[in-house]
Amino acid sequence: MFGCILFFTFYSHSHFESNAVFGLEETLADVAAMRLYRVRLILNDITVFSNNTGGGLDITQGQVDVVAMVTFDRNAALLGGAMRLFGQSQVGNKHCTVIAVVDCMHVV
Repeated sequence: MFGCILFFTFYSHSHFESNAVFGLEETLADVAAMRLYRVRLILNDITVFSNNTGGGLDITQGQVDVVAMVTFDRNAALLGGAMRLFGQSQVGNKHCTVIAVVDCMHVV
């Protein structure tokens, strides 16, 4: 899934793995597996972002509610591999939330 999500969205038991975006000159672009703009995202149950080039999750002026467990594993990006927040973005927690960040890379 690439591009911007422009509405309320809900994911449950989801796995975003091995995503990469290439530019016009076949160079690797720094685009995350999921990019949100002014939207509320709910991650329910187990959600995994793994091995994504460009990062796992980019949020601009949005909100992410984590209801259960979210794992960011081996994501790489120029500005941080797991999650990037821009503007007045927020990460909210519901009951018994665990956010695990494992081996994410900042590419220089």
